[in-house]
Amino acid sequence: MKIVVMLSGGLDSTALAYHLLEQWPVKHEIHLHHANFNYNRVERPHAADAEKVHVRMVLEWLEANCRPFTHSISRHDFPAVSGRLWYNPHMWVAWIGTHQLFLQNASILATGRIATDRMYTDICHVYDSFQNLMGSGGAFERRMIYRGKETVRPAFMVNPIEHWTKGTAFRTVPRGLIDLTISCLNPQAVNGYYDPCGQCRTCGRRSMAKKLADSDMSDEEMHRTLLDHLPGNAMQVRDHEVFKWPVNLPLAEQVLEAYGILD
Repeated sequence: MKIVVMLSGGLDSTALAYHLLEQWPVKHEIHLHHANFNYNRVERPHAADAEKVHVRMVLEWLEANCRPFTHSISRHDFPAVSGRLWYNPHMWVAWIGTHQLFLQNASILATGRIATDRMYTDICHVYDSFQNLMGSGGAFERRMIYRGKETVRPAFMVNPIEHWTKGTAFRTVPRGLIDLTISCLNPQAVNGYYDPCGQCRTCGRRSMAKKLADSDMSDEEMHRTLLDHLPGNAMQVRDHEVFKWPVNLPLAEQVLEAYGILD
């Protein structure tokens, strides 16, 4: 069984990749794929280049410190316009990830959606539709032509850390790897590298998660505090079943057992 993990270069997807590389049974292959989106260069001129640089640094760290894996990067250009009419990251990640399932002859697509991502209701409607199509709501039949014969194999989209907040990543991933990730909407170019702006909303959430993770708070208290700081139109996220799996349950077991897709 082979799994494709979508890697953005941010904290959440990097945490997912790290834990799966640490825990996924060696007999099963892992492929990391980064979809590099070049869009809205007027408002965010360095976003795509920053992601690509940080993804490469993350991949180098993982190659040096984890089990063997394969990886790839694809580039996707969008019109330089504002808004989500042209660019919806979760929608495109789902489509590109599905394409990778075919290219890599894989059965599982894993993404790093966490509990607080459910605040984006417009994204979740699209994202959940793909999850229902390929996940536990019904397997997506992936038809392939192999040696002149058509074969049908099930494929699944899974979100193994959807019960996490960013605080979990800070508490479970080596800081040396975390420091190579970027979670910024408007990164600044500095001598060929890119630094977070420290002012956008994603920088703020990351900073708060790090502060709480470094405190003496329990995991549950930390998660609830982070969820309580969501915008007013996302208060329903408080009721999301963020603790349906224990935080310390190995991700490999979550994927294999909770989705019932053991070979």
